[in-house]
Amino acid sequence: MPARSVVALFLAAAGACAFGVPARAGDAPPTAETSESWYAFSRARAEQLKKDNRLREAVEELIACGELRPNEVDCLAEGAVMMVEWGGSRPGGLRPGADAYSVAEALVSAAVPRPGGKGDPRLGYAIGRLRFADHDWSTAYQMFREARDQGWEPETIRLWYFRAVVNRAKLLLDAFRVDEAIADLDEVIAESPDHPEMLAAKINLAGAHRKRDERQESERILRELCEQFPLSPQPWNTLGLVLFDQGRLEEALDAFTQSITLAVSQNAPFDEALVSKAHVLLKLRRFDESDKAVKEFLKLKQDAPGGLYLLAQLHRERGDTLEAVRVLRRAARHAPRDHGILTLLQQIHYERGEEEDAREIGRRLDALRDEMKRKLEGRDEAAPEDAAAPAEGSEAPADGGAEPAPTDGDGGR
Repeated sequence: MPARSVVALFLAAAGACAFGVPARAGDAPPTAETSESWYAFSRARAEQLKKDNRLREAVEELIACGELRPNEVDCLAEGAVMMVEWGGSRPGGLRPGADAYSVAEALVSAAVPRPGGKGDPRLGYAIGRLRFADHDWSTAYQMFREARDQGWEPETIRLWYFRAVVNRAKLLLDAFRVDEAIADLDEVIAESPDHPEMLAAKINLAGAHRKRDERQESERILRELCEQFPLSPQPWNTLGLVLFDQGRLEEALDAFTQSITLAVSQNAPFDEALVSKAHVLLKLRRFDESDKAVKEFLKLKQDAPGGLYLLAQLHRERGDTLEAVRVLRRAARHAPRDHGILTLLQQIHYERGEEEDAREIGRRLDALRDEMKRKLEGRDEAAPEDAAAPAEGSEAPADGGAEPAPTDGDGGR
């Protein structure tokens, strides 16, 4: 099949009709001399358009070049890089279904089978950006790391590798690969001390140390963040979790309250801190205050699994385990992959002597752990992105604290 039809079919299949292939490539007379002339012209024009930041038009020229040299990967690889960067700079971002995403995906698909395509760092970077937009953190991490190891565009790769590490850390912590998460986070924090997503990275690092029962180190990191980012509610919320772990309940309550106050002042979400505050009040056996906080949370997020989880705990503490089971079953319908909900449900079934029900929940938990392992290793593309992840607030303050780095769609390139 001629090169023109290969690229055109990929673009049409991607629904990217707005990015037409320049007519001169397909209409060029079939002579080597004319073909080379058109190639040189399109390459020069693409370079000029790139300098003028007219990346969309530059990509069209590179597609034309790719048709003229069907065994060359350079033009399509450069086009894929430009496309993800152009898409990432747009208000709508580089998102699945957007034209920029579809064209970049098509260019990658056309380029990889060409000689030298597999392992090309430019294509690795483009694939990493696409998978990052998909929230496939593990594949994005792998692609950015390979491009980094080949020394391609160190500053660009450092920015995106950092983001992939921060987001992948949550998967590693869920899979109890804590040492790996800490090693990766330590590495990128040392390499990029001025990275714009440093707050998210250090919150995740503190969460990893917390998971490794290194609570003093976690607290040290978080108190530094509270000083460095005095208007941010996130460090206070995660600090509350660490203080709770140490049984410092009054201090934890103050931290969650501070997080809520800062969030409200900025019209930012405070659901997690609120449900964590309710949990601390429960532990302090201030049941009425806890119940009030839970109900406030559920007003904000009706049927939120985290609020239902805590409500079930309140019923359990008051001795009504049957109602606790009913509430947890309701929560599990909304969050069927939530470890915290299923684990508490299993525990209460055992307490009630319902061993077969408990074993059934145990089988579901085993299946979720296997699914998470496949997802982390990048072997289960069909796995939903929330597989085995706790619903918001369900395990707070017993678990949680990971923060995502911004994804494409925030206008960042």
